[in-house]
Amino acid sequence: SRGLGDVYKRQGYYIRSIGIKRYLLFFAYICIYLCSVSAGERHIYINAQKTRSQQNGTEQHPFSSLEQAMLFLNTDNRKRQRTETAKEPTVIHIDSDLKEEEAVFLAVPVKIIGKNNPRIVFGDNAGFIIDHTSLEIENCRISRTEKPTEPRTVPIIYGSDGTVTLSSVDISVREGSEAVILRNSTFSCRDTKLASVQTAPALLIRADKSVLEVDRSVCTAQGKTAVLFSLTDSSCSLMHTDCTVMSEYAGRIAVLRHSTIKADTLTCTNKAPAGELSDTAFIADTQSKVELIAQPELHGFVHAIEKR
Repeated sequence: SRGLGDVYKRQGYYIRSIGIKRYLLFFAYICIYLCSVSAGERHIYINAQKTRSQQNGTEQHPFSSLEQAMLFLNTDNRKRQRTETAKEPTVIHIDSDLKEEEAVFLAVPVKIIGKNNPRIVFGDNAGFIIDHTSLEIENCRISRTEKPTEPRTVPIIYGSDGTVTLSSVDISVREGSEAVILRNSTFSCRDTKLASVQTAPALLIRADKSVLEVDRSVCTAQGKTAVLFSLTDSSCSLMHTDCTVMSEYAGRIAVLRHSTIKADTLTCTNKAPAGELSDTAFIADTQSKVELIAQPELHGFVHAIEKR
């Protein structure tokens, strides 16, 4: 028979074994967690004022442009496609103003965070292209100024089967195309300013089969005619937002085709020439619906809604 000493020894061994197993499990968990964080929360830095021969996107050796950063990310994504798919966005920190002459094509999820509200200035016909992925932008000013003769086909943000999220962003386009074009996409903005100034007809956002949420934002369009939202087979929520159109002929907050708009705490201003106060804020076809939770504050509009 085994004595009590043998029993205690075996129990001690068992306890030590349990402790080792727990330690190993805990260590494995930490390794998995760190791997997931490193894979899901990659950070890249851009600073055009730090020009160095060695640029790898780190805080010490930042890239000098968004084009350079996205070339790195898209190339790296192609290498990883056989083993993993990017789920969490790569965080891009912008620490200086940028001048981007070429379009920025996104093939992976990206979140852009500006430091001290940097300005991103795009060249002619350049902007963000979001194709089957997502783009988040925080605390940035984005602009593009073109000649009136430039082709009016390229927006500053184009989403196709994508997701666009803006927070504390200022976007302005002068001449050129719409500020935003969406196809089968989701768009949301908060505490954001969107403006389009054109010598020709001005349209701020064009959406086809998309979902939009605009909250606590300011939307402006100026041109021969001016429309903020052109919606086809889409839905849009406008909350606590100021909408202004400035046009020579006709100004609209939204034109709907087979679409819906839900609005609350809305201020709609039409700065038409003196004596031309005959516009309607929302034009909708018979298959569309405009739901005004509270009557909008109208300035320069005769009617809120007209069905055609």
